[in-house]
Amino acid sequence: MEKNKLMLSPKRLIITFSGLCLLIEVLIIGGGFLLSWEYMVQNWITILIIVASVILGCGLLCFLALKTSYYLLDKRGIYYHKPGGDVLFEFKTFRWIDEKYSKKHHVMRVFDDKGKETYIVFDSKGLIYDYALKYSDKLMSDEEFKMRFPNIKI
Repeated sequence: MEKNKLMLSPKRLIITFSGLCLLIEVLIIGGGFLLSWEYMVQNWITILIIVASVILGCGLLCFLALKTSYYLLDKRGIYYHKPGGDVLFEFKTFRWIDEKYSKKHHVMRVFDDKGKETYIVFDSKGLIYDYALKYSDKLMSDEEFKMRFPNIKI
């Protein structure tokens, strides 16, 4: 099977970056009002420039994330290419996939040999979930997983 390049969901990335931008705006403006009400009122043009800069910066980061983040799928695993470097999620390390959670949230919840939990956001088509179920040959049943890792709530 050749490698398939799958883009992340643009809707999820835009919502994530919009939330980040809104949080930064609230912190800047709210912090400014808490520190000095008179400064905020007298220098409203400066505040508008700061707000516009934050919005443009978040927009630029969102655009870069949309263009440079993607998944590559093959029989070995899921390669996640992102601006900070590549990450490989190998199918042979997957022990249990929370199917109920994954279908509900469109985020694959995976546990490895040591019980470490990993969340992998679905691509725009949702194919990584199907590939993981198909090529993960060491998956445990729900009962086996509960017996091996009794402290993990599933």
